[in-house]
Amino acid sequence: PEVSNAEQNKTLDQKKLLQKISELTNKKLFPAKKNLFVIGAGMGKSETLTTDAKKIIQTADLLLGAKRFFEDDFFSAKQHLPLWQPEEIFSALEKFPLYKNIVLLVSGDTGFFSGAQLYLPFKEKLLSEYNCTLTFLPGISSMQFAASKLKIAYQEYVPCSLHGKTFPVVPLLRRDKKIFLLLAGCDGVKKLGEIFLEAQKINLLSTLSITLCKNLSYADEKIFSVTPEEMLVIQEDGLYCAFVEMLDSSKILLQPFCDSAFLRSDVPLTKQDIRSFVISKLALCKNDIFYDIGSGTGSVTIEAAFCSPFGAVFAFEQKEIAFSLTKKNCERFQVSNVTAVQGRAPQILDSFPAPNKTFIGGSDGELKKIIEAILKKNPQCRIVWTVILLEHLKDSLECAKNFFGENWTCSHIVTSSVEPLGKGHREGRENSIWIFCAQNMETSKDTL
Repeated sequence: PEVSNAEQNKTLDQKKLLQKISELTNKKLFPAKKNLFVIGAGMGKSETLTTDAKKIIQTADLLLGAKRFFEDDFFSAKQHLPLWQPEEIFSALEKFPLYKNIVLLVSGDTGFFSGAQLYLPFKEKLLSEYNCTLTFLPGISSMQFAASKLKIAYQEYVPCSLHGKTFPVVPLLRRDKKIFLLLAGCDGVKKLGEIFLEAQKINLLSTLSITLCKNLSYADEKIFSVTPEEMLVIQEDGLYCAFVEMLDSSKILLQPFCDSAFLRSDVPLTKQDIRSFVISKLALCKNDIFYDIGSGTGSVTIEAAFCSPFGAVFAFEQKEIAFSLTKKNCERFQVSNVTAVQGRAPQILDSFPAPNKTFIGGSDGELKKIIEAILKKNPQCRIVWTVILLEHLKDSLECAKNFFGENWTCSHIVTSSVEPLGKGHREGRENSIWIFCAQNMETSKDTL
């Protein structure tokens, strides 16, 4: 129920009093110190609350949260409002100055892909402007609840969320073999099924064991096994999550991916052996911000997206055909953390976040300006670039010395493969290539 009219009148009278005192003292005043308790409400049913959470809720002056929480009698018996956005909470603090203890209900656990994280940046504002302390109380997450139902150890699974966001599902599943996913209704289930099927088509994923959970703790709770194909035809909406395991990783494409896995045209491709060396020099971490300048087919872009599943990858390409091919290969490999941008470097780089790793596969004669622009964004960015033409080698050496002093290396690589010739075999030589790696840093050059 909404707050009663009598209570609203009472509130308005106190607000007028506070306003008058504020005018006289030139200070914004509030009554006694307030407490905002952000409580993890588990599956949304009061039965899954912790004992501490129940005690605080029972003594609260006002409950706030998503509308579905107040379908439970334990919550609806208290004074409540269906509010949860930060600006709505601030309005409630001003509107009801009589209330000292206010509870905000959030799904699951406060530290597990929770709306509770929205309020952390406002901790100081709550205290300074509203005389209100912020307290988090943990709850039972859907991952914990589902694991107990299935009698499995959930620490073996990497948690992910597709609830209102994208997530690098395929790279994580390839790396960790077991993942847990929060999904956004039946549309989220269908989308996940599509991702799995597309990845299986090119052997990015093998056979999957998928356990789907719907409306945990509610009367219509369901826990059942599905295939990716069956996920496409699920019609019942609800709150879904899933445990997914890849059963046989011996059959999947390994990194670096073979050249034939990429869609090709006349656009140059960084070959697998060279790509492997480049990736090792980049030393990519899981949350890097990475630039691929002159992305071509997108082969290095995709390798980087798999190496940095929690990072952001930006592929820059000025030529229309190559740009289109980069996008098509990104869709083919199901990488959700890539932003493909058509334009000429360095001009196109201005509006994007500073990288900490960069590969320059094509500079179109602008190597010096590109390096200069990258180092302006991040003086300690690690940069790897390749040189094929001898005429460009002198420019690269000058850039390395001028921008990085002694903090660079250059490797000259010649790769060759074995080709059949009659009844025997011969060496099939590829072009040689120089690979530079440079980074301004205080640590040893041995890390390059």
